[in-house]
Amino acid sequence: MGIVAGGLAGLFWKSVAQHSQRPAIELPDQTLTYAELGLLVASLAKSLREQNTGSNFVGLYANRGLGGVVGALGILSAGKTIVPLNPKFAVDRTAFMINEVGLRTIVMGSEPSSEQRGLQSAFGKANLVRVPKAVSAPLPLGEVLRTPAAPHAYLLFTSEITDESEAVAIPHRRALAYFANIESMLSLTPNDRCSQACDLTADFSIHDVFATMSRGACLVPLNEEDLQAPSPFIRERALTSWFSAPEVARSLWASGALKPAEFPALRWSLFCGGKLPAASSEAWRLAAPNSRVFNLYGTTEATIAFTSYEWTGRENVESLRMGLVPIGRPFPGQATLVWPEGAAEPVPAAPATGELLLYGSQVAEGYWANRKQSREKFVNIKNLNLGPWYRTGHQVERDEDGNLHFLGRIER
Repeated sequence: MGIVAGGLAGLFWKSVAQHSQRPAIELPDQTLTYAELGLLVASLAKSLREQNTGSNFVGLYANRGLGGVVGALGILSAGKTIVPLNPKFAVDRTAFMINEVGLRTIVMGSEPSSEQRGLQSAFGKANLVRVPKAVSAPLPLGEVLRTPAAPHAYLLFTSEITDESEAVAIPHRRALAYFANIESMLSLTPNDRCSQACDLTADFSIHDVFATMSRGACLVPLNEEDLQAPSPFIRERALTSWFSAPEVARSLWASGALKPAEFPALRWSLFCGGKLPAASSEAWRLAAPNSRVFNLYGTTEATIAFTSYEWTGRENVESLRMGLVPIGRPFPGQATLVWPEGAAEPVPAAPATGELLLYGSQVAEGYWANRKQSREKFVNIKNLNLGPWYRTGHQVERDEDGNLHFLGRIER
């Protein structure tokens, strides 16, 4: 297929070349192969390249599923940066995000039009481009694959929209560093079937798409109804890899839905984005007896997930903090520090309690268009000439084995 596209898009196009007839995405009413999905992506990329708006940033107004996946892949393949917009958000929040980034082009999924949703004022004069539903004419794939990547892969807002809102633009090299670590951890194959349970405005969705499609595996999105009661979906769709917030495990455990051997096909179970109780983690492990269960910790500023702990069921429960699964140790090539309150400097490796700081190939350079917040949160550490460390604002405890335990947010 010629030269493979750079950046994150290259992970997808490599699978198109190597696994063209394998299923790429499975929907309730259809399954698309990598070749079929590639045609839709190339068609959208061609349309976006013809826009020539002068801006690398392109909005993506779509839910998870085919529209969101084609939109994200098409934007990247056009050499642009994804700016996810959530159809669930209030109009004023969407308008703020569009104006803050100065979006001139917005890719629309299968959601209702702006007139139906009352979003005319929010979209302003931005050019709206629909995700293609079918492709009949041959496409110049060679041109798409030769398109250079933009400096950044995606831009996400990390908080509610206020005057102090923080947006992070993640460069391709930061995202690729994350996926290199995830690939070595999971070892997914083209036979795997992976969940898509997260909205596009959460960076978990970046994991869902590219951890799956970099390995030629099949993405299986959940709709809102499936998310309310995911057990039948996981079982009936024979998922082999699951990734979600810990709240899913907590709610299923509390409702008694985690029966022993409920999910026999699962090989990988990843939780990130909150506190994971040991009790619900153990119940999930028993429900998925063939799965390895990982508790991940991360921030948008450090590219999705940064530390990991594998729950084996052999842990000493009395050693846990507040009955929670540890967040573990940093991924290869990443580093953590604990900065005790009142201390002059962070503690490199010894047991300590304080604010968690992150450094490594996954950490962003700062906030997009917010120098004040960047100076406060991305700091240089005396005697460590490594570059800026990201202050997470999270309190942790490092135990004698080097594992980190998440204690909560630090109220400033």
